[in-house]
Amino acid sequence: MFFAIWLYKKTFNPYILVVHLENSNAEEVVMRMLHQNTNRHVLKGKTFSKDGREELIVEVLLENGESGFVREIQSIPNVEDVVMAGYNGDYMQ
Repeated sequence: MFFAIWLYKKTFNPYILVVHLENSNAEEVVMRMLHQNTNRHVLKGKTFSKDGREELIVEVLLENGESGFVREIQSIPNVEDVVMAGYNGDYMQ
């Protein structure tokens, strides 16, 4: 008898996500959405400006580069814009 085993290897790719917020009200919603839509996420940096704006820098691990949730993050009230860049752990690509 011959048994064939198909091994499916999932590909997880790291990215840096930069999210600009008008104020801190949206931060919890953004982080919750990242928890629901990524395999892993780590807050790498946070910038506060005098006018109340914030910038979140988050390392995310996505399966097969699935990035559809980024548009959902962009539609959250008080989110100004979202930037996603490839990342290999040392520098952005």
